[in-house]
Amino acid sequence: MTQLLCITGEWDNVTQRTSGTVEQVVCGGHDIEHYQQHPWVPHGLLNLADTREDAEFLVARTMRVLRFMDVTGLAPFGYAWESRLQDLAPRLPQSADHAMLWQDADGRWIVTVEPYCIEGAPPASLVRWAQSAGWALWRADPRSGMWNPEQEARLLVMAPPASAQGGDVEAVCQALEISPREMPLARCLVAAKVEKAESASEAA
Repeated sequence: MTQLLCITGEWDNVTQRTSGTVEQVVCGGHDIEHYQQHPWVPHGLLNLADTREDAEFLVARTMRVLRFMDVTGLAPFGYAWESRLQDLAPRLPQSADHAMLWQDADGRWIVTVEPYCIEGAPPASLVRWAQSAGWALWRADPRSGMWNPEQEARLLVMAPPASAQGGDVEAVCQALEISPREMPLARCLVAAKVEKAESASEAA
């Protein structure tokens, strides 16, 4: 069921004496509570910042996270995800920046990382780790990242072997590649009133 969601960014700069609000209404496939499982999605979809530029960045990042969740069907692991990731992927290198642990509809594990990649090349330390651990490591469409794709942060999708309940990395990357790059913006902001009483009286 499609949900109309308003992503808000508010800024208040005391030094420059400026403040304001930016909003973006989008069509989501889930309610707010579903998306708020992700630590980058603020409560009530309200992003607080010091400047307009930061507020706009946070609104855009929130939109990217929501889009990723809708397109892939993945859900963040939620509370204590960091300790669970350490158990699942011991000695994961520091180059695995902006990591997040996900589960698909069958409870299988997917890990996303978004390191800043020079000329698009993934960190060699991460590639070596995946090879030694027997993990799948795929490079997703560069425009599909959540953290900061405009500044060379590149989305890499990983999963442990099937024997360790690893998810389908290829399916995730394919879904991201064929789907629209942006969340659909809501065109209908207010639905028309259904005037049942008037229609009934006219028929009488």
